Formats: sequence, structure tokens, C-alpha cells
Amino acid sequence: MEGSEAHNVGRPSRLAQYAPQIAQWLREDPAPSAVEILRRARLAGYRRGLEAAGIPFDERLVIHTSFDKDGGALGIDSLLGGPGRFTAVACANDPLAMGALARLIELGIDVPRQVSVAGFDDIPVAAITTPSLSTVRLPLREMGRRGFAEAARVLGGEELTPTVLPTVLAMRGSTAAPAAVPLLADGQGVHA
Repeated sequence: MEGSEAHNVGRPSRLAQYAPQIAQWLREDPAPSAVEILRRARLAGYRRGLEAAGIPFDERLVIHTSFDKDGGALGIDSLLGGPGRFTAVACANDPLAMGALARLIELGIDVPRQVSVAGFDDIPVAAITTPSLSTVRLPLREMGRRGFAEAARVLGGEELTPTVLPTVLAMRGSTAAPAAVPLLADGQGVHA
């Protein structure tokens, strides 16, 4: 062995010396995925909306699941099996909402008379579900246009400033005024 290889024989490399600290850092502070960043942002928006409406936040009514149709169905099962009462389900995206909607209908729960369901993103199939899905529509073209403009600014050495774009609430058949009697864990209304 010659050069630097011979120099390191019998001694741990610098990387090996720091491996325990690196592993600990990865466990404690992993870089969040794009889905996790989206999940956090939408949960923060949900909390701000509740606060603006004067509705207290109830952690028991927040279900963390996958961002797909199966996750929506599992979320409904969790809500119905939990201690909280609810008359509406606000999902972080439309596939979650479609899974929630399908599960509620499968269980014989009337959407929207007993429980309203709303999604987020206004994907094309949201308008053709039964009932059609109420959802938040994003300004996708404007987001794309601004994204390219911001990328050019970053490449030019400029700093980014946060921008909030307007959204539109697409009210459809999956939402209605709250039921007079919220659902309990057993899927039934409160009994007097």
C-alpha cells in the first residue's frame, strides 16, 4: 500500500469516527420528505382555519395516514373507533377524501347529511365522484409560472420571499350544513 492508503492502516477513517453522531442525527432530525412538508403545511392551515372560526383544535380528530384512498378509508375507521364526535371530515388531499367518502358510504353513513367530506387539490375526478367532492382548488398555472420565476431568481443569487396565492373552494355534493347530531365512535348519533 502506498500514500494515503498506507497512512490509514490500523486507524479508523474520519467518517467511521463520526458514524455514531451521523446516525444519531439522522434518527433525530431526518430531512422531511415532500409529502411530510405538504402534510405539515396543510395541518397548519387547518389549525388556522379552526382558530379563525372560533373552533377549538382537537388532536383526537387528526388522523395521520397515507396520502391515498386507502389512507382515507383507514382514517374514517380510526375516527369512528375513537372518542371524538364529528360532522365533517377535511382531508389533506382529494384521494384521501375519496377514500373517506367511499368508506362512509360503505358503512351506510349518509354523505353529506350525516357527515360532510372535503378534499384539497381539485383533481379532475373530484367532480365526478358520487356525491361530487367539495375541494379546494389551487391556482396551478400561476404556481408553475411563479415557480419558474422564483427558480430564475435563486439562480441569479436573489433570496426568496414567501408568497401566498389565492385558492377557490369548489362546493359540491359532499358537503352540507352540519348534522344536528354528530357521529360517535359507533357510527351512530348521540342518543338522548
